[in-house]
Amino acid sequence: MDNENILKIIESSHFNFLIGSGASRNYLETLSNIETLLTELDKESHEDKLEKWYKVLNVSIKYWYYEKCIRGNIKLIQEDFALSPEKEIEFNDTNKNYIDFLQALNVLVLKRRNKLLPKEVNIFTTNMDLFLDVNLDKLGLEFNDGFSGKFNQTFDTSNYQKSFFKNSSQYSISSELPLFNLFKLHGSITWDKSSEDVIRYNENAEVLINLNKITFSDDELITLVKDDGGGIIPRDYFELKNELIKRDFTDLDIASYEKFIEEYDKLVMINPTKEKFENTTLRLEYYEQMRMYSNILERENSVMFVSGFSFADEHIKEITRRALNSNPTLLIIVFNFSDSGKTYIETLFPKLKYKNLYTDLIGYDFKKVVSSVFLKLASRFDLSINSEDSDEDKSKIDTGKDKK
Repeated sequence: MDNENILKIIESSHFNFLIGSGASRNYLETLSNIETLLTELDKESHEDKLEKWYKVLNVSIKYWYYEKCIRGNIKLIQEDFALSPEKEIEFNDTNKNYIDFLQALNVLVLKRRNKLLPKEVNIFTTNMDLFLDVNLDKLGLEFNDGFSGKFNQTFDTSNYQKSFFKNSSQYSISSELPLFNLFKLHGSITWDKSSEDVIRYNENAEVLINLNKITFSDDELITLVKDDGGGIIPRDYFELKNELIKRDFTDLDIASYEKFIEEYDKLVMINPTKEKFENTTLRLEYYEQMRMYSNILERENSVMFVSGFSFADEHIKEITRRALNSNPTLLIIVFNFSDSGKTYIETLFPKLKYKNLYTDLIGYDFKKVVSSVFLKLASRFDLSINSEDSDEDKSKIDTGKDKK
């Protein structure tokens, strides 16, 4: 499938994206075996969860997840947040990918000629990071993230049912503005759960800042990886557990461990465990977003582009499988990083009723998806857009708001 075909599909389809943690690497790491470790951790008995070995293991796993996958978001909130030179480069590269991505999608939706389709893009992501949120805002694009209000923003999925129009100051004409609907399926670090069980928006991500004040030395935790002679590999849960059970915790001050878990549990997110959906159904906002994901896939003539997502989430995978088998007009296009990724995706969706899953695009990380596909397509409509643009130029994009 070449860019010409992709452009034709965009022109005639409802436009959707599914983005996973692969899009934010290398700046933020992917989960490794954290999902398996947390799943096994949850299975421990109530009595074991009171033991010091359990508390150390609990913090070791969640602190790794925080350090590798969450902490880096502070840079998006506080520009002066210090990073190593290597991480600074990774941050800038990752951030640029997202800026280019949003800029390209905005142009493609703004310029497409089909007047029967809404000028909107639905972006679904399981990422808690803020690359999409922050850059949608900085670029001045219209977007729904489920929140409404000015001083006291609260979350409600009914807020996704909005469109934006620009009225001409000279003529009685209104034109639809491009709109991004952002669905954070597993929550976000800027979400805050109030005492009334309402989710509020916390732009300062205070929980994240509080977590950053709590640190542990290497000998206070257990290392989750090991060198097997051929490289660094993840350690098995029961290997970690058995090592900790043998440790002497007589002099261990448990207070800092309990403080970390207290703050960590304030994050409004779904922990990456294999039983994540059992928790999802207990929270209406998560369930409602999944329902909207299902409804959008069932819509006639929809395309879903997938990048950096492995479909390891059982519930998303099942909803997607049902939609592929029930909607012959749905097309899902997966950008695979490798041949093994293509094979893996195909094993997840065997014997489909319709030929509406396309997996032949191989060698695509998120940067290549953006630069080789969507940025190139967008540059056909807006000559100011190309992969050589400076970051300053990319902040001055055509949002459609100034059209008469």
